Amino acid sequence: MRVQHRSGALWMWNSAALRAAGLDSGGDGGDGRFWREDERLRGFTPPVRLDLRGVGARAAAYGITGFTDADPHPGQDLPELLPQRLVVMGIGDAPVKFLLDDATLPTPGELAASVAAVRPRPVAVHCVTRVQLLVTLLALEEAGPVAGDRIEHGSVIPAETMPWLARLGVTVVTQTHFPVERGREYATDVDPDDQAHLYRCRSLTDAGIPLAAGSDAPYGSADPWAVMRAAVERSGGEAVDRRAALDLFAGEHQRPSRARRLMVGAVADLCLLHVPLKEALDLMSAVVRATFVGGLRITPPE
Repeated sequence: MRVQHRSGALWMWNSAALRAAGLDSGGDGGDGRFWREDERLRGFTPPVRLDLRGVGARAAAYGITGFTDADPHPGQDLPELLPQRLVVMGIGDAPVKFLLDDATLPTPGELAASVAAVRPRPVAVHCVTRVQLLVTLLALEEAGPVAGDRIEHGSVIPAETMPWLARLGVTVVTQTHFPVERGREYATDVDPDDQAHLYRCRSLTDAGIPLAAGSDAPYGSADPWAVMRAAVERSGGEAVDRRAALDLFAGEHQRPSRARRLMVGAVADLCLLHVPLKEALDLMSAVVRATFVGGLRITPPE
């Protein structure tokens, strides 16, 4: 038996799995817990075929025209299997991904040196704790921010750091639905000092911080309409209006906080709805009639 933590960071194998892989007797299986060792473990397990075409079809039904792959070790065959546009971090003009863990956290100076080494390209830094955010802000201050820098998740953003974020001009790409989906767990598992600062939404935009949303699927709901509903239903002063919730998913890949608008000459990545936009925003559910990428319909014909 192999069990993966919902964060994707930890695998837990039982004794039978360790024996089957030859890791139970001098094979460095330890206690069966493997932290951030996906690459190593792939050599001991049979490959699992993923239904990426099915993922693309379901996403098209939601009106999704593009994905951002934020995996530090992305699969090589994704562009061929998905009908949507795909931005892969670290490739082309996409930001370079930095994955931080508290247990192996670099110093601000070390992270600044790593950021400076990839400049002038922007960076996307995975920040899910208070200390990760502080180290990242110090590093960006030292290396110097550039357009396109972004904080991934921004799980804990203390109020006193928001003017700092705004001054650096860094975009936050957050999961505003997590406090709605995981409210019960967060109430017991998250440090009380952090609970008021979880996955901010409205307060970030009010502070002048560029904001966009991501589903973080498969770790969160893959339905962007459900994420929008969660953004509208947030408590604690973090709720946004319905149009603002839609705009969280309508951004450009280089500037995800700037919502695209339909205009002559623009790339025809869009979806058509069964109802007027106002009604769709009132419903906040998938009422998609057809989805187009580059002017080509990717949903099955009616």
